[in-house]
Amino acid sequence: HIQVTDANGTPTSSTVAFDTIIPTYTFEAEDFDWGGGQFIDNPQTNDYSGHDGLAEIDFHGTQNGGDYNRVGLTTESLAEKLRPQYDNTGKQDYDVGFNSSGNWGNYTRHYPAGIYNIYVRVSNGTGNSTADSGSISLVTDGWGSSSQTLSQLGKFGVPATAGWGAYTWVPVKDPVGNLAQFTSDGNTNTLRMTIDGGNCNENFFLLT
Repeated sequence: HIQVTDANGTPTSSTVAFDTIIPTYTFEAEDFDWGGGQFIDNPQTNDYSGHDGLAEIDFHGTQNGGDYNRVGLTTESLAEKLRPQYDNTGKQDYDVGFNSSGNWGNYTRHYPAGIYNIYVRVSNGTGNSTADSGSISLVTDGWGSSSQTLSQLGKFGVPATAGWGAYTWVPVKDPVGNLAQFTSDGNTNTLRMTIDGGNCNENFFLLT
């Protein structure tokens, strides 16, 4: 909240939203695995379009490909201001929406080596804050099959936002409320995002 007073003593004020999160690595919610555990390392904008996911291996939930032209979780064109990687490309940003409890998507990458906190760029236009909207887990076995084992890293709750087109950052936290940590050795890892309850639209994920 910024308040200033001019030379005549007249005050005015404005509320400005900003964040100071410095990303190390980001990945898009619509870019879940395809073809039974297949993935694209460091994909460019819209690279996953046309690559269909396999149910119960790459994702679980609705099989409406939505606006992004791929079978899997439902995707929607995004109304938020485009990020720099989309500028002057003519390409569209998307989110994963129309979620229901139990939906999940896998995200396989060579994540950079390091120890990270995880944030989700998300909206919740229901008007109700949800304390237990989703969780992030590490797939520990069964890659490319329908029998995968998980180690949960943490959960995220989503406050009410000013409509479905208004996004905010939420941190992934461990069971005692600390920022969850994801340790990557630089080899292939698969992270899974699961909807545990409530309603939210995920735009992208950030490691920092």
